[in-house]
Amino acid sequence: MRLTAAPYLGDDSAIDSALADAALGDGPWVVLGLGGAGTPGLRRRLVERFDARAAISPRWATIVHSSAWVSPTARLGPGTVVLAGAIVNSGATVGAHAIVNSAAVVEHDVVIGDFTHIAPAAVIGGGATLGKDGFVGLGARIRDHVTIGDGATVALGAAVVDDVATGVTVIGAPARPAGHDGA
Repeated sequence: MRLTAAPYLGDDSAIDSALADAALGDGPWVVLGLGGAGTPGLRRRLVERFDARAAISPRWATIVHSSAWVSPTARLGPGTVVLAGAIVNSGATVGAHAIVNSAAVVEHDVVIGDFTHIAPAAVIGGGATLGKDGFVGLGARIRDHVTIGDGATVALGAAVVDDVATGVTVIGAPARPAGHDGA
């Protein structure tokens, strides 16, 4: 589905009636307009809340900006947003409700978990795997075939050359766990 303009339906108080209208026919498609560091968990909670309280399950839209490029062999989950100038290459899989932000590059055969946010200008090397609920900061670089655990954070400008464990925040180049004194 390609949108050229989408009406604003209202805040949280309007979602129940908008979703109930969907049960009557061609109701609204829904996408979250929320991103940034620390938001993957919040995005997950909002999706769960809307799914649980709606008269029917929302139809989660997958949005791709007209200047983004997504390979025909890539797979995008429901509720995923790919923003201006982003590239999602062949064989890549981007999970549900994920964000591939402006000018980010997701190389071939990358797997990005549900609710993970890839910030502007980040580059994910071919064959890398990123878990769910993660965050990759502005301009970060992740080497090919690296695995990033669930809930991990890759800081602004970090250069990840080794696997990152679940829930760990890494900083610097080469990336190391935050708080590591280098000794």
